[in-house]
Amino acid sequence: MTARMIVILAALIGGLYAFDTFLARVERSEIGQEAERRFHSGLDLYLRKQPAKAAEEFRRAWSLERSNSRYQLELAAAELEAGDLDDAHTLLDDALRRDPNSGRANLLQARLLKYQRRPLESDSYYHRAIYGGWPGDGGNRRIQTRLELIRELDERGDRKQMLAELLPLEADTLNFETRKQVASFFTAAGATDRAAAVYKDLLTQHPGDADLLAGLGDAQLAAGQYAAALSSFQHAYRIAPARTQTQLDMQLAAGLVAIDPTPRRLPSREKFDRSNTILKMVGEACAANQDQLKQSGDMLTARADRTNEAAEQRLQLAEQLWRNCPSTQSRLLPLLMRKLSTEPTL
Repeated sequence: MTARMIVILAALIGGLYAFDTFLARVERSEIGQEAERRFHSGLDLYLRKQPAKAAEEFRRAWSLERSNSRYQLELAAAELEAGDLDDAHTLLDDALRRDPNSGRANLLQARLLKYQRRPLESDSYYHRAIYGGWPGDGGNRRIQTRLELIRELDERGDRKQMLAELLPLEADTLNFETRKQVASFFTAAGATDRAAAVYKDLLTQHPGDADLLAGLGDAQLAAGQYAAALSSFQHAYRIAPARTQTQLDMQLAAGLVAIDPTPRRLPSREKFDRSNTILKMVGEACAANQDQLKQSGDMLTARADRTNEAAEQRLQLAEQLWRNCPSTQSRLLPLLMRKLSTEPTL
């Protein structure tokens, strides 16, 4: 074989290889475009609250590009929403083996465990998500993940853990809407002073915001500051008089102001009358302990001097009745009795 033939043959082989590489590149590009098209179709369906159909599109995208973790995780999210927990579990196990530090994968695993009613394990994965890796705006994703965990704790009534999760948020730079959420959660967690401080700070920037004023009123109600709460609700009502809830909150606060036996300068006779009314209300709401009910009835009908001591006796019996009280539709009594059980009357 001559040198010329060898050169020609080498050129042909090189040309065929280049052409084959070109075709493979074109094919990969077409596959990638089709996968991306399917992925965006899935996102559109997911946003339109059709998770089962979205999962079909995500699965097709992932079948075309198995190395794309974004497709895999969105498929897992759609499977969770559609209630296919077993499929989601398989996908997330694989994703976490590949990248244990993925914030998104850990968040989805936390949700899966929540749906499976495994709260302690779920909380652990929420924390892994908070401190995990997030592409793009990772700081905001971590804040939103912590808020999601706080909402779960709120639903469980775990006020202590809620507060532990809320405190780190104070060090973060939060936008207006997020700070409003944090203030509301502080109220729910029983940290009413912190809640009021956040609301008051926000009101310096947005003094005409009825939502902020109503939120401040809620925090003041929970703190037993009924007159201040009434003032906040009245201010909110003047700004947004059509809000039914604000009107109801005003009525509640006014009722609490009228019956609260704890103000320092309240005359003994007025305190006695209010304590008598409270004992009667609690007796009507709590009919579980007949012996205590008879005792309250006897106390209410007996003639007594309207003294501070007599008022205290009535309040003490009301507290005893309330400890075994069934749930009540009234918002007034739970708020009032919580204050009386934590604050000594004067």
